[in-house]
Amino acid sequence: MFGFSIDASASDRLGRFVNDAPLRFANCIPRAMYAAGKPRLLLFAKKHISSGTELRFDYGVAGLPWRKVNTCIL
Repeated sequence: MFGFSIDASASDRLGRFVNDAPLRFANCIPRAMYAAGKPRLLLFAKKHISSGTELRFDYGVAGLPWRKVNTCIL
């Protein structure tokens, strides 16, 4: 297991456009590895992903605020 965090939001890399989703709704699986001595995050498709489809993988962090279910009682 790697002892680092890859945060694409603080860079100009394309990974910043990949969104979070629970594993059951994700269409990509992430794998961390080193390439040329630097940590990299590779994304592998779980199935065919059509052009224009949002890329999503499970960030692996518990309690993310955007995953909370909001209920509205009128």
